[in-house]
Amino acid sequence: MGNTRNLGDLLNADSTIATADVADGGITTAKLADDAVTGAKIENNPTIAGNLTVSGGFIPSTAYSNRNMITNGDMSVAQRGTSSTGQSSSGIKCVDQFHYLHNGGGTSDISQSSTAPNEFKNSLKVECNSTDGSLDAGDFVGIRHHIEAQNCQRLSFGTSSAKSITISFHVRSKQTGTYALNLFLDDDVVHFTKTYTISSADTFEKKTITFPANTSAVVEDDTGKGIEFTWWLRAGSTFTSGSAMTGYEGYSNGDVAVGHAVDFLDNSANEFYLTGVQVEIGDVATPFEYIPFADNLARCQRYYYKPASTNNVMGRLNSPAGNLNDFTGSINYPVTMRATPTITVTNSVEAGTGDTLGGVTSTASNIWGIEFIRTANDSNAGRASLDVRGEASAELA
Repeated sequence: MGNTRNLGDLLNADSTIATADVADGGITTAKLADDAVTGAKIENNPTIAGNLTVSGGFIPSTAYSNRNMITNGDMSVAQRGTSSTGQSSSGIKCVDQFHYLHNGGGTSDISQSSTAPNEFKNSLKVECNSTDGSLDAGDFVGIRHHIEAQNCQRLSFGTSSAKSITISFHVRSKQTGTYALNLFLDDDVVHFTKTYTISSADTFEKKTITFPANTSAVVEDDTGKGIEFTWWLRAGSTFTSGSAMTGYEGYSNGDVAVGHAVDFLDNSANEFYLTGVQVEIGDVATPFEYIPFADNLARCQRYYYKPASTNNVMGRLNSPAGNLNDFTGSINYPVTMRATPTITVTNSVEAGTGDTLGGVTSTASNIWGIEFIRTANDSNAGRASLDVRGEASAELA
């Protein structure tokens, strides 16, 4: 009979289950008397093939909602626009919260793409616009995401209770090979680089990488940078000359992309897609946590706000008709911003007429709103109200 046994053989006299080694499939159909198993513990990540019904409360060891520490991981929010072409400098180009990194020759096009795995609607797409045939030591191309420090406190880094974290994501590329992913802790300037492999060209593949708990490096409880992840697409020897990492180390240029072996800008046909990014506590990647678009947008507006209306109306200034003195007006942001933002006023017009007016400056008074100031002069004196176009940025960078 080997490891396959009758259920009766496994029971003690008091109907509890005796210690037994049962092979996979050893018990196929069994019925246990009520209360026959009272203090069982199931270990080693078992899989239940059918439905599981729990009559009592189900208490997960970690929270199932709000478990994803990434903002806009499904790439659904793109306040700046859905495409940006010929980029050769770093910054957020379209999809919110995902920075494009670039140093050296060549250019890239960045867009919010509808090419995505079946369970997603969007991805961040980077494609080679113009090649750079010479990979110099200091060249790089990558995608970076920051997690605000106060949102990292659940990890308890820097304490004996520190927890491991797992990042999962979907990638697709025309280039198969080994890619580097770097985790960087800003406050104590330590990092850990791991690699993953894209095996099939032009095919979405889900990758899962676990980073161990860090009991030494502290993430401060503030609004600064806590953890940043960088997906490297191109890296010169300055960033790959180190040795494979086995744990967290003090920052070193040579280790930041160690193991990366793909040059994204060596062919004009190269494309890279990223979506479904999730970071969570523990060693297991759970299914992606979808949140309503409005909630996702609000999380993004903590760092960047650009009104979605057709004419980008940001605020309105009002004063009594005919008043020749300076006047001010203010608006509130839809959510509290991370820090006092940088304000850009691109234009101001007389409300209702569309006449362009000058003399408008702005001062960000706090993280909740902005005060606009218009200086009266001969060309705009007496105008009663203005529509002001602009944007507010408080990005982690």
